[in-house]
Amino acid sequence: MSSNWIFLSHQLNAATPTYGDRGGFKLDSASRIADGATSNSMLLVLPNHVGTHIDCPRHFFDDGHTVTDVPASQWVFVSPLVLDIPKGPAEIITAADVKKALERFTPDRVNRAEALLVRTGFEKLRGTRDYWEKNPGVGADLGTWLRENVPHVRLLGLDTLSVTSWQHRELGRVAHRSLMSPQAPGRPLILLEDASFQGVNRALVQLVLLPLRVEGADGAPCTALGQLEL
Repeated sequence: MSSNWIFLSHQLNAATPTYGDRGGFKLDSASRIADGATSNSMLLVLPNHVGTHIDCPRHFFDDGHTVTDVPASQWVFVSPLVLDIPKGPAEIITAADVKKALERFTPDRVNRAEALLVRTGFEKLRGTRDYWEKNPGVGADLGTWLRENVPHVRLLGLDTLSVTSWQHRELGRVAHRSLMSPQAPGRPLILLEDASFQGVNRALVQLVLLPLRVEGADGAPCTALGQLEL
């Protein structure tokens, strides 16, 4: 039976890329039936910003909300839009890029969207050194523009490793703060990084995020599910 639900997140494994190529995912065996144990069990060691993951405002602001501050209903995003904004190594996603991409949709469709998912195409380089060392990032102007012009949007997602390009780290820090500041006008956004949008071949009805619920966490690995239109 075919399904209109797809994964928008990558599997975690030893090859999962990390920002700056540091602090990766580690998997070990805690017990094995093959060794005489009564059950199989795994030991997982991982940073909280690894693989497909979310950033909450606490990531850059001590007074920002955390993963466990978000009610269950707020992890469901209605009518997400996939914005095709092709970017090459170390290129920057600007407010002008997003504005132009949104013009391809009707005003009604834009006004219903609770999440914007930027598909740069850089996902095809996942597994190479360029994916973490030369990832596209977000410009300093995007957060302010989004919060002023599409205030109903609650999440920005990327098919790149981080909002911060490794080649433009200070710019990326400014971009993070602009997107997530609790004090700035408009709604602080949640960020979805290192997501997978290659399988989105038609409009999405909704996006569901299932982050690891660690109390007080500023971010967490998550499973992301997308429901495609039939």
